[in-house]
Amino acid sequence: MDDHPFTLTSSAQRPERPSFTVKALGNFSASLADLCVGEEILVDGPYGEGVHDGHPVRGRLLLASGIGITPALSVLRTSAEQGDRRPLLLLYGSRRWADVTFWEELDKLQRDLPNLRVVHVLSRPEPGWHGERGRIGEELVRRYAPPDLIGWSALVCGPQAMVAGAASSLQRLGVPQAAIQAEGFE
Repeated sequence: MDDHPFTLTSSAQRPERPSFTVKALGNFSASLADLCVGEEILVDGPYGEGVHDGHPVRGRLLLASGIGITPALSVLRTSAEQGDRRPLLLLYGSRRWADVTFWEELDKLQRDLPNLRVVHVLSRPEPGWHGERGRIGEELVRRYAPPDLIGWSALVCGPQAMVAGAASSLQRLGVPQAAIQAEGFE
């Protein structure tokens, strides 16, 4: 058997019914679409660190690219169910608007969580796109994040190069390394 790690997208408030979001990128992930309802599968874990949620955390900065939205969505769903009032900022990079995963739910969460701001960043936007363009980087974080990130935690998930660059940028902006959770993939 091979390991195929996936990140939870469900709320931490609902451990009895975990959900995952899988993008079909290879033979294994593509084969998951062939599973039938009720078919038994083996799930091992969980592994990893989870997201730090102590009281000293004043706010959360979530940086996601592509299917890297999955752990950020779990954090947002959990925050909504807990009625969390802390500020949340999600910077979410995609190639095109058609590639944005969960855009309808993110829009709803933005209405349900008054302290949530979602910023979509498209690297290959269609004509007429008036939002952010390019990739998630230090300049974009500076533009949207509060000037004082001390006490904030950060979750970064996406391709390995994006994660490494974003984590370095966050440290330069004052987020301690211990407050940054990073999950990169290829």
